Amino acid sequence: MLLLSDLRAFVDNYITTRPNLEPEVIVVASDDEASKMYKEHVNANDSCTLITVIPSHDSDSNDEDTAAFKNNLSFIIVKKTDATGGNDLKLDNYQLCQLEMLALSLKIKALINQFGEDCVFKDLDINSIQITPVNNYFSGNGYIMDVTNKTDF
Repeated sequence: MLLLSDLRAFVDNYITTRPNLEPEVIVVASDDEASKMYKEHVNANDSCTLITVIPSHDSDSNDEDTAAFKNNLSFIIVKKTDATGGNDLKLDNYQLCQLEMLALSLKIKALINQFGEDCVFKDLDINSIQITPVNNYFSGNGYIMDVTNKTDF
């Protein structure tokens, strides 16, 4: 099971390395929680917000000896959009969030390469990664990355 303490440590550390990410870490279990926490953010200038959704855990085993969990994890990077800003501003926000999402995915890849078996994402299913634009996510636009990471039972 992907431990929440390991996920939080990763997010806490990562956010300090990215000047365009708001310094407050948002880790939630649901959209309702995200809405309450994100509405306080301003996202001034070139700042956007990283929201991490606590993973769900599905059993993935053929027998007792190969028992594993599939940890379904989401990272959301959004920037508030002024409704009066027009399409150019909205596209600028998507562009910023896309670059931050790219940086996040490259960081995860680098950690796997650097730490191998000691990496929290060591069993990441590369084929499971989906990065999708999100529109008007609590007055923000950006991207969501869904990924599955397998861990032993």
